Amino acid sequence: MTIPDLMRYLHAHGPVDFALLLLTGAVSTRIAWRLMFADIPKGESVSRGGQILRWALFVTYATIALRVWFGWYWTPVEPSELTPDLFILAVVEIYRGDLRELWEVLGGVWKRSKLGRG
Repeated sequence: MTIPDLMRYLHAHGPVDFALLLLTGAVSTRIAWRLMFADIPKGESVSRGGQILRWALFVTYATIALRVWFGWYWTPVEPSELTPDLFILAVVEIYRGDLRELWEVLGGVWKRSKLGRG
């Protein structure tokens, strides 16, 4: 398969759109992979909230990756779509896919906010 064939398959509108599609697919695949195979020590318990957060992000990014690689992603891709994905990738890599600490931080912020004081 040549590059023009791949661009047609992914419905890219040009070289920049093609590059953004490839980056979106690669970043989404890496996020999903890291969340699926998180570094959680054996025997450690994971709170329900931490599990839900991890699996929600996994399903979201696995879906994005599948849509990109199967040519079902809406194009043209905006560069601003990649920025939050890169931020999420950085967070997932920092926590090595184990989002328990992040869940605890978010819970503390929620409790200190006006909305959490019900």
